[in-house]
Parts: sequence; structure tokens; C-alpha cells
Amino acid sequence: MELVRQSKVHPAGAHIAYLYYEDEERRQVSGDFIRGGLTGDELVVYLPDVVDQELNGALEELGVFSVDDVHSHKLLTLSATATFCPQDSLIPDVAIAQLRGFYERAHSDGFTGARVIGQETWALRGIPGSEHLVDLEFRVNNLIATNPMTILCQYDMRRFDGATGFAVLGAHPLLLMRGRVVPNPYLNAPLDRPLRRRA
Repeated sequence: MELVRQSKVHPAGAHIAYLYYEDEERRQVSGDFIRGGLTGDELVVYLPDVVDQELNGALEELGVFSVDDVHSHKLLTLSATATFCPQDSLIPDVAIAQLRGFYERAHSDGFTGARVIGQETWALRGIPGSEHLVDLEFRVNNLIATNPMTILCQYDMRRFDGATGFAVLGAHPLLLMRGRVVPNPYLNAPLDRPLRRRA
């Protein structure tokens, strides 16, 4: 899959949207993305909304990561909600600081770069400030301009409605489609309604 090699195709600083409908495909994409970071000696940060035991088991079976990767802190698995909303609300400045911290940690610990993969369904739980998610996504572009890391944002379109999916697309310069990372033709599309859960 092209995503495994994407660090060779796109320079560090890639902000990628992945809108999906199938869990099996998401697991494959996640595995490829994580493997690509580990084999490239990057710090990999995995931010699931809910810990996916099937994904963890599949990654172990594929040899994507091992106990050694976890013990050496090459792979960090942290709650997306706790990472982006450490004060029980989404404050974009705080969330950006968390992401910047991953980049700084990667460089201080001697990694070649930082790679972050996160599920965004936490934003549908009514957490205060979650209406600022799209604003946060736009601000990530400014962050990685000076702190170049690779970030893959996963949106489950069985739960987000179509208008919200289009809104978050507008904040991502790159799009993952059919296993390939491509320029996003919808970049900077305006947001004209709040985030909504699919009915």
C-alpha cells in the first residue's frame, strides 16, 4: 500500500484525512501507517478513540510492532480524548501543544521524525469545545509547517454526517483514497454548519 511508503513520497509535514466506512479497511490502513513509521525509526503515536483489541492483535500477528517497540517508547498508544481534551474539554491551544510535544519528544529522543494517527469519533460525544474540531484541524497545518510531522486523521463516516465529513476534508491538504495519499481537491472548503452525528 502506498501509505507504507508515504514518508518517501511526501516530506515530513503531511496532514492527511482518511474518511472510512469499514473497520477492516481502517485496520489495514492503520497497520500500514504504523509499520511505515516504525521501520523508518520514527516515534509513532497511536490515538484511538476506543482501544481496538482486534487491531492490536492484528498488528502483533503481522509483526507491525512488538513488546520491544512499546518498551523502547517507539510506539505510544494514548487515548485520543485524554490527549486532545486533557481538561475534559477541547481547547485548541492545549491540543496543539500536545501534538507539538510529540514532535519535540521525537527529536530529543533521537528519532528520525514523528508520526501520529488519531481517531476523531470522540468529537461526537458532546465534549465541551468539540465544535472547534475543524478549527483545530486547520491549526494543525500551521503547526506542522514549523514542526514537520506526519498526521493521519481518521473519520468514521458511519457516524459523522456527510456535511461534517466535507467540512473536515477542507482542513487537510492530503487525502487517503484507495490506499494512496493524494492532494485534496477540497482543501479550504468553508464550514457552514456545526459538527453533527449521522442520524
